[in-house]
Amino acid sequence: MARGRDAEWIIPENVAKVLDGVKKLESGAIDDAARAILTTWKQWTLLNPTRAIKYNLNNMSGDLDIVLAYNPKILKYAPDAIRDAWAYYKGKASTPEVRQAIEYGVINSGLTVQEIPDIGEAGLFKILTGKEGNIVERYWDQVKGLTNFREHMLRLAAFRYFKAELAKGKTFYAASDRDQVNAEKNLDRRAALLARDLVGDYGNISKGGQWLRERMIPFWSWMEINAPRYVRIFRNAAYEVGNNRGSVGGRMSLVLSKKLAGKYARHAFTATMLYTLIALWNEEAKRLFDIDDDEVEGLYEERRQYYIILGKRKDGTLITLRFEGALSDALDWFALGNLPETIKNVYQGKKSGKEIASDALHEPINRVVNASHPFLKTFFEVTTGKTIFPDIWKARPIRDRQEHFWKMLSLDIPYRYIAGKPVRGMGTDIQGLLLYSNDPGERAYWGARRMEYDFLDKEGKERPGFVPNKKSNALYYFKQARRFNDEKAAKKYFMEYIHLGGTKKGLGSSLEKGRPGSSIPKPLRGKFKAQLSPQQERSFSQAREWYQKHMALNESDMQMITEALKTIREEP
Repeated sequence: MARGRDAEWIIPENVAKVLDGVKKLESGAIDDAARAILTTWKQWTLLNPTRAIKYNLNNMSGDLDIVLAYNPKILKYAPDAIRDAWAYYKGKASTPEVRQAIEYGVINSGLTVQEIPDIGEAGLFKILTGKEGNIVERYWDQVKGLTNFREHMLRLAAFRYFKAELAKGKTFYAASDRDQVNAEKNLDRRAALLARDLVGDYGNISKGGQWLRERMIPFWSWMEINAPRYVRIFRNAAYEVGNNRGSVGGRMSLVLSKKLAGKYARHAFTATMLYTLIALWNEEAKRLFDIDDDEVEGLYEERRQYYIILGKRKDGTLITLRFEGALSDALDWFALGNLPETIKNVYQGKKSGKEIASDALHEPINRVVNASHPFLKTFFEVTTGKTIFPDIWKARPIRDRQEHFWKMLSLDIPYRYIAGKPVRGMGTDIQGLLLYSNDPGERAYWGARRMEYDFLDKEGKERPGFVPNKKSNALYYFKQARRFNDEKAAKKYFMEYIHLGGTKKGLGSSLEKGRPGSSIPKPLRGKFKAQLSPQQERSFSQAREWYQKHMALNESDMQMITEALKTIREEP
């Protein structure tokens, strides 16, 4: 009574019913457990020592992509923004503008702040924290602090850009809702709104979106925010030209104006700027590191991610860095993430319009299902023995269900070492925390297999399949160990294969079935070869060379086989 009554709001009855319904969904022990489990998974998956660097690089590329798409001039404000964001991270006195950005939600609207609660506040990691800071909390504070610093840089730069331009009397809508922008009369607050919506306001998610990201689809907020930004940028362009406020006559005249056409063209160019810069760098890298076009063929298809070439090792493997843009992710809703490659495939006759339309219809379902609750999805996959990633329409058998589970927790590499599985080596695996290694020959081999399977699908023939068992797995890991040059694992799994009833003849038959082209029935091999393009023929030739070098039995292998068989015969 001393403090008085709480504030009361009068809202439409239908809105009240919706909010009451959501409140009922957000109560109970089961709901609390579901949120705690998913929160813990997000905390670990995004910021654990094996993922933190890749997570920040990938998100930085997304922020940079949308800023370039709208107006590269925003980057002019980046140096000062970086300096001030760093001072804020270090706990130094903030400038008035930084304090204003905090007050208006520019700085605290990033993904990490909104999506990942501190481990001392939510999630199962609370049991590792205490009243006094320990190593777990110190690591968390540092890695989350640096992640926030990375997110703040472009948000603060965008805020300063819009403040400066609005002060000149210009009209901007960027990726925001026009009615909301027009309703905000304070120019500084309007600049904050524009900056938040452009770089991504993860605190402004729909009520349904909040429920999904906390319980069912961990990164729904990114999915809800990203693609609509590009739609709004192009839709709002007509209202930004000539400071037009949106009258019907004004819109019609602007649509026909050269000025608007030029603005659309600029947006189209800047939206693809990251694509262009990556492509230009990779062309220069191929020249610097003496890399042929055939060596990078299919590199995007292998991972479905954009990449930057950083070098080439003596053994021919390429060193690449993932650098995914926001536009690519938005287009992935329609299976067009690599638009230049899609256009090339259509032009070369590799894909028909019908196939592209079919992919576009299937991909939204595929994305949502594969982005769903990791524990529920993994439980389904482990139970059925098949993985639905990356394509739910083409589920693949799981060889090791334990490894599949640990992969969901980003612990598959430690598991492989503990279980004695084939590994590429500690140095390569540590480097893999940041970079990717790509063997052009191995990539050509798997590309050749995909070509075979696609041909069989078109001909209405069944793909060769398999059901994993102990013997087939031992043979698989033996062949994998030979690819990785892991002699210890190769001997281990070959002995296991022999103990399980494997024979020299069976090994030879398995290796023969793995040769490029072997899955095509003999009557169809001529037709298959005739439909290959010159580039595909070269890729097949490269695949055969790689297979002969790495998979065909050599003198050392024959000696190991002889010794293994001798050991088996001498066993009691």
